[in-house]
Amino acid sequence: MGIPIVLYQCQKFDDSQTIIAEEKPPLKISIVHGNAHFAKANPDIYNKLKNANQNHIAARGTEYSTDYNFYFNLDNIQIIEKNTYTQYTVVVENESQNNNLLNYVLIVYNDGEERQYLVTYPRIETAEGLEIDHYSATLQSLDGQSLLGRGTLAPCTNGTVPQLIDVTPTYSCTAVNCGGQNHGPEDEGCKCGTIENGYYHDCTRASYDCGWTNVNTWSCTGSSSSGGPDSGGETGGGDTDDDDDDNDDDESIGTIALDDDAITHLNNCNELKKLTDDNVIKNKLNLLKADAKNKYLKNEKGFSLRKNANNETYSTPIITADIGSISYRPLINLFGVAHLHQLVGSNPMFSAMDAFALNSYNNAFDHNNGNTDESLPVYILVVATGTYAIKINDLAAINAYGDEFPTLKKQLKEHKRFNEKYNKHYNPITGATGDFIDYEKIFTKYIQSKGISLYKANNELSTWERLEHDSNATNEIKKTNCN
Repeated sequence: MGIPIVLYQCQKFDDSQTIIAEEKPPLKISIVHGNAHFAKANPDIYNKLKNANQNHIAARGTEYSTDYNFYFNLDNIQIIEKNTYTQYTVVVENESQNNNLLNYVLIVYNDGEERQYLVTYPRIETAEGLEIDHYSATLQSLDGQSLLGRGTLAPCTNGTVPQLIDVTPTYSCTAVNCGGQNHGPEDEGCKCGTIENGYYHDCTRASYDCGWTNVNTWSCTGSSSSGGPDSGGETGGGDTDDDDDDNDDDESIGTIALDDDAITHLNNCNELKKLTDDNVIKNKLNLLKADAKNKYLKNEKGFSLRKNANNETYSTPIITADIGSISYRPLINLFGVAHLHQLVGSNPMFSAMDAFALNSYNNAFDHNNGNTDESLPVYILVVATGTYAIKINDLAAINAYGDEFPTLKKQLKEHKRFNEKYNKHYNPITGATGDFIDYEKIFTKYIQSKGISLYKANNELSTWERLEHDSNATNEIKKTNCN
């Protein structure tokens, strides 16, 4: 059971000096996943983010800015609504960004004034791995014809740009709109996971993801007199609650980092949960789990995961490989495979050929049919010690991995080379394998730079957690739960 967290703010009451505690609601944020639906619901804003001269790179849903030589990744759009403005944030991709997280922020005031910024959050190495250094973040005001063409490079009244004055941990709830639609958690229009006129809407329901997040506060005045990110105004434009305030340009702005890695993890978790919430698929995985403990089983077993013309998920019957490994060729409607590795004579972890297959399935799948992306494809492995899945966390990186081994001959050579690391824990006399932790360490280290994430389900197949290689963590494995 979660422990409720209550925030309080002090409020002056009438003419007395009595200060009362008032419950402060969490900061509300929305994440719109899938730019097609955002474009339909918010055409004016989307067209401002979108460049007419489209130049797509590896990631889908990107738009190029010729003025600043970077790409907007419009797959996820963060929206924060306040009394006097709406703030839109998207991830920026740039070849020279190194380990930095780049966010483009567009602020649209109720009176039509617009401001745009590029926020750079450095990533630093810590004991837990790469983390965002909020205190070293920088903000740049943007101008340019391919963006808005209306901004000013010095939006503050004193001719400067806002400076970082505070980083405040804030309890926030992010609304992740329902997959394939543009409905929030409180919108009854979300039909995901429901049956309507015999049609099952196979998509992820909208939800709230609540927790503590850091808010960076920027100000022209160098002080947080306006009350930080929860104040009514922001830098530039907009009507404030104080009609006598002539310094609207000097109000503070609050930014919340939109981390592409965190969003990818959330999307991957949602897709995995959808699969194991499906009783038909869960039953088949349990059947594979029972067979994976059979020491007499000689060949792999498995089934494929597909979408029909209505974008509904279905699974094919379990089959047994004729010789050794099971294999499904890539198809436009096949987005995943679940298979087992035998208890005797095989390694209890994914192979390099499994990783290549995940990339092949994503590239062959028709994502346009259901407006899906690389968070859908999956490769599942069932072994005696548990159920694992690999997902894509970086499309450009996994494509580069595939390009490095473009032929079957080269893939098999890499497969054999990588298996030699596993075979150090294999006893050829007894046929027994080593501890599963050894294989988790080897595989998570192998996939670190290949755009692939490893997940493991609990015994009941009700929850998942991500496993990452971390030399400072227990057993060199860092675990991140799927909330």
